[in-house]
Amino acid sequence: FLLENCLQLNLQSTVFALQRFAVKESGGDHAWAGAQTLASIAVGTLATLFKLSEVTAFFKVAQRVADIVDDHGGISRLDSSALGWYSSLRKAVWAVRVSSCLLVLSLAYVACKLAAAFLCEDSAWNISGCVRFHDG
Repeated sequence: FLLENCLQLNLQSTVFALQRFAVKESGGDHAWAGAQTLASIAVGTLATLFKLSEVTAFFKVAQRVADIVDDHGGISRLDSSALGWYSSLRKAVWAVRVSSCLLVLSLAYVACKLAAAFLCEDSAWNISGCVRFHDG
């Protein structure tokens, strides 16, 4: 569910850039173009950052479980059922770490696209730089 927010933010930042480009091309005042989209992006970013704080809490709990296991003789002292649960927890920690890294990279990408909406001539950016929709 973390990456769902990132996909939504990525799409919204693209829509915002296209709105700014369309208003600029039509000769309109783009000062308020996409204000609603920008507000939605801000709310989505805050929600995503809140979810990231939940991830931090998950890591703390997982570390506490690992500490308890170590304090009681390590994984060699666990029965097969507890060992299965502990193994599942370690896999979940790995998966959450990977998805958290993707989340942070995605948020950085969205931030670059938003900055480009104001800095690039045609209001759009991709990983290779400012996008030109036409020559001229």
